Amino acid sequence: MWLGLLALLPQSILSEVTNDPAQLSGVARAQLASSAQSNFALSRRMWAAAGDASFQESWLQFSSGGLAIGCDSSNIKCKHWKAGNNAIQLLVDKAKYKELEELRRSSLCARGAVSFTFVREPLSHFLSGFTEYAFRAWKGLTEIDTTFAKATLMTILGGRKPNVTGGSALRHVYPMSGVLSAGWRFDWVGVLEHADSAWEELANFSRSELVRNTKLDSSLGAHPTSSDPQGARAAMVAVLRREPELRGRLCSLLLADFACFGYDIQACRDGRALPSALRHGTQ
Repeated sequence: MWLGLLALLPQSILSEVTNDPAQLSGVARAQLASSAQSNFALSRRMWAAAGDASFQESWLQFSSGGLAIGCDSSNIKCKHWKAGNNAIQLLVDKAKYKELEELRRSSLCARGAVSFTFVREPLSHFLSGFTEYAFRAWKGLTEIDTTFAKATLMTILGGRKPNVTGGSALRHVYPMSGVLSAGWRFDWVGVLEHADSAWEELANFSRSELVRNTKLDSSLGAHPTSSDPQGARAAMVAVLRREPELRGRLCSLLLADFACFGYDIQACRDGRALPSALRHGTQ
């Protein structure tokens, strides 16, 4: 059923989904995110079963808000949990007041708002979010095993919210594309895998002296989960490697992220994305 949903998508969507994100500029990726084909992917039915309507709505439309950078609200960063958000926010917080005042007097204000965000490979994002979720919601567990990981995954694939008391912890696994359903539109979208070059591109695009005079340091705001202290990420990777049918269903559930941000969904479906997912941190 899940692969059948992929087959129903227009071929134009699939051709964009398999683009190498490194080959797309931040402007081109922003245009892809607001394209008709991305809107089609966002509007498709995600779950076959009824499940939990409140959870499903939250999954599809979650947004953690924005961050205004300089010039009052003329440079607006959309927060994406588990996609370098802390590093960017702390980098901005390190700016001196004088730099912000200079930015307010710059040509950026006259140009108008620049709305931007960073995204990461969707399977890597899900794994990082699951690690954060386990750490926050299940602090009493010193180890997360494959049984726990599979049970959580099966619950999500069934359109139901896992039974937890961790508040917003589960939202770390929600798709990044939810911000689009929530109404965000972007002028520029960068990828965390090429953060250094993307940050330089953003500096040139936004003409922001604050951005131009800083470098993105992914170690800023690193979470304790970066080291996978409970083994949650490793457990979920083991499940996804061992059970390709579940992996395919998860990739299908994350399809909008692939379609909207230009990542290779085939690398998720055939498992090639798993090794790279382990190499990236969980900020």
